[in-house]
Amino acid sequence: MFESLAEVQRRYAIDPDRISIRGFSVGGAGCWHLAVHHPDRFFAANPGAGFCETERFLTGFQSETLTPTAAQRQLWSLYDCPAVVRNLTNLPTIAYSGGMDRQKEAADIMTEAATKAGFTIPYVIHPESAHAIHADAKKEIEAKMNDLAKQGRERFPKSVSWSTYSLKNPGAYWVRLTGLDQHWTKATIDANFAVSLETLQIKTENIRSFEIVVPPGSFVSSKSNNLPKTVAVTINGRDLGALDTNPDGSLTAWLHRDLQGWKISKTHRSSLSNAIEKRPGLQGPIDDAFLERFLIVRPTGRSKSSVVDEWVERELQHTIDHWRLQFRGEARVKFDTDVDDADLRESNVICFGTPESNRLIATLISKMPIRWSASEIALGSQQMDASKVVPALIYPNPLAPDRYVVFNSGFTYREYDYLNNARQTPKLPDWAMIDATSPPTTRAAGRIISEGFFNEQWLP
Repeated sequence: MFESLAEVQRRYAIDPDRISIRGFSVGGAGCWHLAVHHPDRFFAANPGAGFCETERFLTGFQSETLTPTAAQRQLWSLYDCPAVVRNLTNLPTIAYSGGMDRQKEAADIMTEAATKAGFTIPYVIHPESAHAIHADAKKEIEAKMNDLAKQGRERFPKSVSWSTYSLKNPGAYWVRLTGLDQHWTKATIDANFAVSLETLQIKTENIRSFEIVVPPGSFVSSKSNNLPKTVAVTINGRDLGALDTNPDGSLTAWLHRDLQGWKISKTHRSSLSNAIEKRPGLQGPIDDAFLERFLIVRPTGRSKSSVVDEWVERELQHTIDHWRLQFRGEARVKFDTDVDDADLRESNVICFGTPESNRLIATLISKMPIRWSASEIALGSQQMDASKVVPALIYPNPLAPDRYVVFNSGFTYREYDYLNNARQTPKLPDWAMIDATSPPTTRAAGRIISEGFFNEQWLP
């Protein structure tokens, strides 16, 4: 959607402050998801029908019996909207449902969640409609949207509330999270400027670092035409001192917490050390590598286990075929002997094979928290028979730290999940051990022996 929007903006003179997001049915599901995770891109949102979370929709509307793993349940939070409804605080949102629509549940859930969070989502319901937008309701919605368009997008709300379970969705407006205490546990921040803009009060939970980036021209005091020279900051009730505003009326700062508490810095901690840490765009899970440019690396050698080699070849071809089937594209593929430095810089590399069969895997594992020989695989406390087990994992590429490396996995939902987009969520976390002797199914590449997430330092 964002690529399409960028192309339209390239071709036409589009006012960036007059863009709304709207959708119905499957489009309504996309609208809820994009609105709660990217509210600062739009002046208003108008979702209708669709779904807003995974479990109630699949068990209710789809009448499924769900048996998610603990990791799969945690990964639903990448898309589920009710728990992060507070992200819509600064985005005017108008929900719609037909009164007889089975998919009315989505807007019911979100409007109720907003009320519990302390704000209201206006809700248009046409009692005589099923799964359609009634003409009368459309007129009412259009009038509301036209009024909101006159105001346009709010670029600098004085208060920002943000919730997330992953740095994949790090923030909006002038707040951006850069480090969590623990992924897949809810993180929240409330940041509020006083009326005079001379004080900033912040509350956080499950956050260890974040950025404040207020755009130029924002700091004009309500008391005078002068710019406030400093902003006094408190975080979780503790006075941190003052931040200097810039001459252009902007403000930038980075706040991080160590053993002594919160500190203000103008340099990111990642710039001060070589530590590998989860950060926005480099936080996993496996599927995240397929949301950017990627290259599949095919092995040229053989391992000592024919069972593993057969599994590798089958799953590599499955990834290529199903990328074409699901995403309408030809996956880029190179042999391990042909990969060059430009490939590593420009792409996430998806390596299939073992250290014996794939030269790139052999090069990378010495700098990764996995020990992998012809006889044994060791990852944390996991020790597996390398002749029967294949690891699937994601990790920052040691040869290109801003990119991912993935071993032995394509996108992780499979044929069973193609029947409904609510099923198309990640099915594996950051790593998994797969039994290569077991047959693949429409839900997995083989029996999952064990699985888990790396911690915030990318350690098992």
